[in-house]
Amino acid sequence: MDRIELICWNYLWSGSEDFLKTSPVAWNKVCTDKKTGGLGRYTISVGYSWLQGDQAKVPCHPVIWNRLNLPKHSFIGWLAIQGRLMTKDRLLRFGVIQDSTCDMCMDQTEDHSHMLYQCRFSSQCWTLLADWLGVVLPGTRILEWCCSWRCRSLMKKKIVIAAILAMIYQLWLARNLCRVECQLPLPAYVFKFVQSIVQSKGQNWKWTSKYQRMSWSPWM
Repeated sequence: MDRIELICWNYLWSGSEDFLKTSPVAWNKVCTDKKTGGLGRYTISVGYSWLQGDQAKVPCHPVIWNRLNLPKHSFIGWLAIQGRLMTKDRLLRFGVIQDSTCDMCMDQTEDHSHMLYQCRFSSQCWTLLADWLGVVLPGTRILEWCCSWRCRSLMKKKIVIAAILAMIYQLWLARNLCRVECQLPLPAYVFKFVQSIVQSKGQNWKWTSKYQRMSWSPWM
């Protein structure tokens, strides 16, 4: 990208892609809008934005790409909120499998809502996490709840979101472990692992106000 912009810069002032003389005006100034004193010239970033067109901002953006999330947690959360994880109901629809029963509870059809929230195993994990965080989580659609949740403390909200994304990631891992190796970890183990991740991200932050105080010593 820098190389392309350098060629554009050279061509504007010398008519050649080769550097022949210095420019009288900085390239950043040239590329600003005419109303702000520039020439409104093309930049790669402007061109990319133009190709994308006008796109509405999605409300889940601050949740999925919360700066305290681990990248792999954000990616799985991004797939989950769009309903694009390869759950058994989707695999059945694609003709890959013949049975869509949840492997973790052997009771209901495994879709996104069941696997992440309604399964007995998942529900127990969420209960442990909610008790520790000191928040009341809805029974389903927790990611969507994060998008509209109001919290006075921005840091507290970021910590809670990071914990929720970490739990979704660990539930997906547990589901895959159960499906592939027929082994399912205890809910307490999944919770402790999520807890340790959150503690490592917020080890210098203390929870106060009407919610319970959280100790950041590992493995409470």
